[in-house]
Amino acid sequence: MRSYTLDELMLNATPCSGFTRARVAELMAGHETVTALDVLSSADLSDRDAILQACRMVTRKQRVFFACAVAELALDRNGIGDPRSYEALRIARMHVCCEATDEQLRSARRAAASAYDATYATYAASAAASAAASAASYAAHDAAAATAAASSYAAAARSKARCEARSLFAAMLREEKI
Repeated sequence: MRSYTLDELMLNATPCSGFTRARVAELMAGHETVTALDVLSSADLSDRDAILQACRMVTRKQRVFFACAVAELALDRNGIGDPRSYEALRIARMHVCCEATDEQLRSARRAAASAYDATYATYAASAAASAAASAASYAAHDAAAATAAASSYAAAARSKARCEARSLFAAMLREEKI
């Protein structure tokens, strides 16, 4: 896992807005370098800020895999059984590994969007399906946006969902699942 010095963090992994160099140095607590896992483990950051900052510090592939994992968690938690959403996530993961074409990704995204439309009846169900569609949609373009979309739509209880997403991200990095 890549480690960042304060200078690298400020230059290459632009901290969340409002985080000055002095604030980031304070958060680094005297450490020469930090990793995304360090950021996710920090008690000094909100779940939202920790997730967003960690996403800036990992690879595109890691962001897509994390976005897909959060979307699956939301689908599972809300009892969404529509296979189109799960298929979109599978294709998004394949695409970021160069194992699926752009057309396959677009097709899966359209199918997941149809699943979203079909489940719009309840907020939680539509939010979970939307997370799957977002993860697939952004996989080819902006994985950080996919992560933000997936974590923000993860469940109706946003604060609990962010806490769970943060823990999931840390576990995936720790166990090198992404």
